Amino acid sequence: MTNFEFKARLHDAEQVRSVMQQRNAEVVSVMLQTDTYFHAPQGRLKLREIAFEPLAGKQNPPPRAELIFYQRADEASVKRSDYLIAPVSESERMSEVLAATLGVCVVVKKRRELYLLGYRNTPHAPPLPHIRVHLDQVETLGSFVEVEAVVGEGIAVELAQAEAQNLLAQFGVAAEDLMHGSYSDLLEEAKR
Repeated sequence: MTNFEFKARLHDAEQVRSVMQQRNAEVVSVMLQTDTYFHAPQGRLKLREIAFEPLAGKQNPPPRAELIFYQRADEASVKRSDYLIAPVSESERMSEVLAATLGVCVVVKKRRELYLLGYRNTPHAPPLPHIRVHLDQVETLGSFVEVEAVVGEGIAVELAQAEAQNLLAQFGVAAEDLMHGSYSDLLEEAKR
């Protein structure tokens, strides 16, 4: 799978929430995520364990886990990310196996508000990408916004990239706030 994404330090969560409201998007879920990163010969490999905070009027899904491998350039911009996701039924055991074989790099803990932007396709118009907007509070690192515009069936790569770029501008993200890498990189730098 492929998406176009950016991640940036967040100074004004209300600006993002205002844009989401203007685009008729609301919080879909609030997740408590623990991402355990493992040493990988290429790309990044993490085991994500997810629990959900209660949301008024919504039934929470049960906790779940997934193994995620992804590759992307470490650039402070909207960038392409190619990834694979596999559901994991025994996350504790999977973590033990991966830690024993690959070793753990770092563990990232965060609270994530998830907004989904999807578009109804209109006749004679190309479909638009599904977009995930995350407001993240990362333990020891602070607040961030992440946008992922998913390339899917009938979605042009250029369109997904343009939608992510558009949200970057709407959120008022300054160039110096864009991140090159991942939260794991920031935590590893802090350990040095």
